[in-house]
Amino acid sequence: MFQRLEVATERPGLGKSMVVETALERFLNRAPPEGRVHEALDRISGQMARLEHEIAIIAEIVALHARYHLTVTPPMLPSGQREACLLGQQRFKILAELVERRVRLGQPLIRETIDRLGRRGRPAGEALGGASQRAAEEQPRKEGLTAVAADGNSEPSAAAVEGGSNPNFRNLPNSFC
Repeated sequence: MFQRLEVATERPGLGKSMVVETALERFLNRAPPEGRVHEALDRISGQMARLEHEIAIIAEIVALHARYHLTVTPPMLPSGQREACLLGQQRFKILAELVERRVRLGQPLIRETIDRLGRRGRPAGEALGGASQRAAEEQPRKEGLTAVAADGNSEPSAAAVEGGSNPNFRNLPNSFC
C-alpha cells in the first residue's frame, strides 16, 4: 500500500498528506452510493437537456434554410442538371472543409453572428463594463473573421465559390415573412 502511495504522489502538487486526507474523508464520511448515483444522473440529465436544446436550434436552422431555398430557387431545366450536380459536389466539398475548420477551431458561425447582431443592436455609447470587456469581445470577433475567410480576404464569404455570394441575394424575396 505504501508503494502505491509513493507512486500516486510522484506528480507535482500532490502530496501524501493530501491523498491520505482525501481517502480518510471518503472513508469516514461515506455518502450513500445512491447519493452519488443521483448526482451523476442529475449531471447527465442537465447535459441531455442542453443537448436537446442545441439539437432543437439546429433543426430549426435547417428547416428555415430548406424553406428559404425551396421558396427562392427557380426550377431547373433537365439539360442543366448534370452540370449543377457537379458544381454542387464541388461546393459541398468546400463547405465540408469550412465546417471542419470551424469545428476544429471552436468558432461556431451562429454564435459569431448572434454576437455581432447583439453588438449592432446596442447604442454606440452604451458602456459594457469598460474598455477591457469591449476588447475581450472584439478579439474573438477579429480571430473569427480571420479564420472564416477561406480565400485570404478580410471579409467572410457567404458562398463557397464565385466571388463569395450571389449578387442578387439582397433582391430575392424574403420567405421568412
